[in-house]
Amino acid sequence: MRHVCFLLAAFAASLLAVPAEGGSADGSPRKRHVAFGWEFEVATPSNVLKVVDALDRTPVDGVGLCPRLIDRRGRPIKSKMMDQPALEWEDLEPWVPVLRELASHRSMRESMMRSICAPTNRLDWTDDAAWRRVSTTMRQLARLAREGGLRGLWVDDEDYHRQRQYYWRAGDPPYDRLCEIARARGREVFSSMFAEYPDMTLFFFRFFSRVHAYHNYEDLASARRAKGDLWPAFLNGLLDVLPPKAKIVDGYEYGYRFDSQKREYYFGYALQKSRYAGHAEPSNRAKYVTQVSSASAIYLDRYVNPETSRWYAAPLNGSRTARFAADVAQATHVSDDYVWFWGERHGWTGGKRKTWEEVLPGMSDAMRLARDSRGFAAERLALLKRTGRYAPLNANVECRQAAGSADGCLSKPYSGWSDTAVGDAGRFGFDSAVGENDGSSLVAEGVAGGCLVMTSKPVVPGKAYIVGFSAKGDLVGGSVEWQRDGKWDFSIPGLSVPLSAPDANGWRHGITAIRIPENANGFGLQLQVRQAPGERSWFDNVFYCDAE
Repeated sequence: MRHVCFLLAAFAASLLAVPAEGGSADGSPRKRHVAFGWEFEVATPSNVLKVVDALDRTPVDGVGLCPRLIDRRGRPIKSKMMDQPALEWEDLEPWVPVLRELASHRSMRESMMRSICAPTNRLDWTDDAAWRRVSTTMRQLARLAREGGLRGLWVDDEDYHRQRQYYWRAGDPPYDRLCEIARARGREVFSSMFAEYPDMTLFFFRFFSRVHAYHNYEDLASARRAKGDLWPAFLNGLLDVLPPKAKIVDGYEYGYRFDSQKREYYFGYALQKSRYAGHAEPSNRAKYVTQVSSASAIYLDRYVNPETSRWYAAPLNGSRTARFAADVAQATHVSDDYVWFWGERHGWTGGKRKTWEEVLPGMSDAMRLARDSRGFAAERLALLKRTGRYAPLNANVECRQAAGSADGCLSKPYSGWSDTAVGDAGRFGFDSAVGENDGSSLVAEGVAGGCLVMTSKPVVPGKAYIVGFSAKGDLVGGSVEWQRDGKWDFSIPGLSVPLSAPDANGWRHGITAIRIPENANGFGLQLQVRQAPGERSWFDNVFYCDAE
């Protein structure tokens, strides 16, 4: 089975070889980055509001809030919500205006409130009153999240107090009967939450990925029984009552140790989409496939801890920021919607501690590039031009025929390639009569399938560059493919360059930012065409430049 999983990981890598973009051509939303950590665990919503302007200057889209509130009787509300006496709406309603103000900020739009977590003292699965108390509290928290404008709630199941809430213990009913009870409790608790917020996002640090150790087992039910595991039964109760507009996120917390250089984020994604689905009962399999979203986890302390720490990520090309950038790029690339960050040693907004940006200079740009490569490229290119620092690294950006060369022939850094297996090879060259804002461009004519190629000079692994071009024609496009010492390496997934709709003159514009993989030191920008005999397509203003 392990070999099958690795094949799935490779298959996922091939399917997902496109950048995480904002406003992509297929209409998919851009990925979201959400920050969790001690600075938000110990803060009241009012304290977060005091630093929200600083958060707006970071790349985060939301944070994991904790309900450190005061109820209507002046008593602190416990952050361990399964220990909390039943809450009434009157206890939480006064906090709605604060949350709404928070949610109005750019950096708070994906924020979620803490909900279910492992209890300090184990709840008896057969105690109706105890579970009624939990359901009542969760219902009011869901209402608070909805009326406060939050995206939803988050769940941390980690057994900090070693109560083994989600495992059979001596004195419990027989295991099969207890699984039925746990599933019923799942229906009870989560139906109360969905009743108040039917289109919420419910973010689990670990959904079925909590039982990731079973992924090599052929018989998942036997594996669960051997451990006395109740978690899948509890979650199947959730899936039983999951409304059609709600979203579940599996945060795959075990991904904290993933290494992008080993393609491990793809491996984790493949497990979530294949093996973990086996924990959903057949009646819930369709809900799992369509409503459970795969997220990626980044443990920030790994990039600043000393080498002696068991939580340590080694530098990439001598840079710990470069290692972070490579990991966050792959994590963002593979996730369905979210990448989430946990951090303890530093913070996002400063204060008494240094910020993550201070200890990992350039991490914010790395996050912006990974999340929205096209938007990052456009903003950075505008800044470079405004400050006089725009300097193309390739020759002949204007795509003019070199003086003294044969009429229409290509010259460096451009070349052409035709796939004669699909039809006519056609021709490539320069056109001295057509251009965008001038009278010259590259031209392809009658090429059944092929591309013009702009080859880069040697580039630095881990470094970010901007690439762009203009194109005029029907079936045209662009992609970046990688080279090592002047030879193509197609084992590294390439990246597409998104194209705009045609302007008034028929020109489409492509721009994106790329980060050079560790095993590459060059690339080729492939300007792709598919044409009928005699058909022409043009490319102009082809460039790449330093993004940093």
